[in-house]
Amino acid sequence: MSEGDNRRQYERIPITRSVEVTTPGGTQYVEIIDISMGGAAIVSRGSLEIGLGEPVELRVENFEKVPGRVVRAGSKSDFAIAFDLDETEARQIVDDLINEN
Repeated sequence: MSEGDNRRQYERIPITRSVEVTTPGGTQYVEIIDISMGGAAIVSRGSLEIGLGEPVELRVENFEKVPGRVVRAGSKSDFAIAFDLDETEARQIVDDLINEN
């Protein structure tokens, strides 16, 4: 894959952080395994029924709710979300999470 083939707008930063996620199917604790200004890759501790485009909300320390939508749904325990935030809010969340590790 050439550099021009990379469609990611933001650099991914590996992180392990437990957060609460609310989906149309309920609420549970999950792990963020990487994060960027655009979104996060997430692994749940149990099976999670979730589909592409569904809304999600993360409850992250220091922030009331972080809205997003599912952009990748792998197995029943991993998915990725795109944040529904402006760049300033996204940068603040990413900075806070990576600096607490």
